Amino acid sequence: MAFQRLDLASRVVTFFTGVISTERGRGVATALKAEHARRLRDEGWRELSTWNMEENLPILAANARLGFQPILRVQSLLLDFDEP
Repeated sequence: MAFQRLDLASRVVTFFTGVISTERGRGVATALKAEHARRLRDEGWRELSTWNMEENLPILAANARLGFQPILRVQSLLLDFDEP
């Protein structure tokens, strides 16, 4: 899955790389993400980003092999139910 970043017209975000459990550990996710990146590049995209859960070490390793660089950012948002 992928979507265009509205704040950066040249960037697309990928997410939800899924591999059936019996095939994990064989490089399938890395191959899928690499092919996805090639196709997006061929369509004219210039920047690719992704995000993952911190505890998902296999996909973090796949992203590192592909050259993704971690960018850490946390933004806390508050909705005050007592405000009118």
